[in-house]
Amino acid sequence: MIHTKAGVLKSLELLIDYELAQIDALKDDSETRRPFIKLFITDLLSYGDNYFTRADIMNTAPQYEEGFDYYVRENVNDGTEEAHKILEEFKKHFTVSKHIAELRMVRNKACGHIDASYTVSQLKAMVDTIDLSKFRSFYLRLKAILRSICHSTIYLTQYLIDPFEPLHGVEKMVALEVSSFDGKPFPETPRRYRSPNDDNKYERNYRLWLDSADDAARSYFWNCFIDSEIIERVQIKIDNSSSGHSYRYYNYRKVHCFFEKN
Repeated sequence: MIHTKAGVLKSLELLIDYELAQIDALKDDSETRRPFIKLFITDLLSYGDNYFTRADIMNTAPQYEEGFDYYVRENVNDGTEEAHKILEEFKKHFTVSKHIAELRMVRNKACGHIDASYTVSQLKAMVDTIDLSKFRSFYLRLKAILRSICHSTIYLTQYLIDPFEPLHGVEKMVALEVSSFDGKPFPETPRRYRSPNDDNKYERNYRLWLDSADDAARSYFWNCFIDSEIIERVQIKIDNSSSGHSYRYYNYRKVHCFFEKN
């Protein structure tokens, strides 16, 4: 469950980051900006509720579930001891519950829920007077603490990966075949790079990489290192003082030949 909660938090971060970007971009258009403020408050409250186990309701309530902090505490004997210390130190010096209570009040009146006792004008005014700087600061603190926790826990480091950054040298793997609803096979996912065995493309991308530090050119070669033609299977003997020797094997590929020449 700790991975489920970490995944939920990272997914909510994508939404909140986008909402904040729109709020900043629409500062001169209050009518278009207002829905993004509502989304921000709603998603930030969800972020807080998934981060910290709620103490304002009974554990028998239908909306109750353990937060990320619970699973960090439950796994202190399985790698999260440092993460638990980070989280407890943060809670000791920061009034998390106060901020979440304020978010919930606004969410229940004018954002995720609508309080029918208020007029439309009053609801708009309530949204327009939300202290965005305070809640943005609150969010950025929680986000930074989550990064610290993931840095300190080896099996949570995957959540540090920026989903918008390309992963170089990663090979696609297919676990199970998935059937479509209409019975037609899914189209093959197109590759971003072509011809991993093309000498002309090697030369062109190499020059592009040297002249401009182009990231796309670097990514092209990473893919070639795992997908170009295998020229030779290289065996390396490793002597071990206690147990004789062992062997390691490497694929010498066409792209390696190109770099040897250059």
